[in-house]
Amino acid sequence: MKASGFLSPYKAHRKTTFIGSRWQSGVYLIKEDNELVYVGYAGECLYRTLYRHFQGWTDKHYNGNKVAPPPYRVSYRFRMDAHNYTVRLIHCSKKRAFRLEKVLILKHNPRDNRNKYEQYELDKWDARICNEYIEVVMDKDIEDFVSGVLEPVERACDF
Repeated sequence: MKASGFLSPYKAHRKTTFIGSRWQSGVYLIKEDNELVYVGYAGECLYRTLYRHFQGWTDKHYNGNKVAPPPYRVSYRFRMDAHNYTVRLIHCSKKRAFRLEKVLILKHNPRDNRNKYEQYELDKWDARICNEYIEVVMDKDIEDFVSGVLEPVERACDF
């Protein structure tokens, strides 16, 4: 598992920041004006999945059809001028990415993940993902993360 700091999704002249994330799996956290608003994961192309939120959302199942994509598709495309967005990427395997996304959504309950928050529950394997994430991301919110997530996971899984 390898994590970036929180960076703007674009450099000068609208060049993308995370070009090295093509064809990699992992989790991404999106902050709007320094507040975590979305956590997502990609099993195959972290770059494409992340940038869909900041560009047009293309989907082969909906392109060319008169049917709109599902309402849970989150886009910040038309909000970029009014808000400051930063993104953290965590590169990890597809299986770990799914679990880490779940843990982070349950911990932070981001504004734009309400549909997933209602669906997820922690299991005993999520404690390992918490520990790996803590080792990789050493920043100011670690104590809050540990007290908010690991303790309930341990109680739920009889560690």
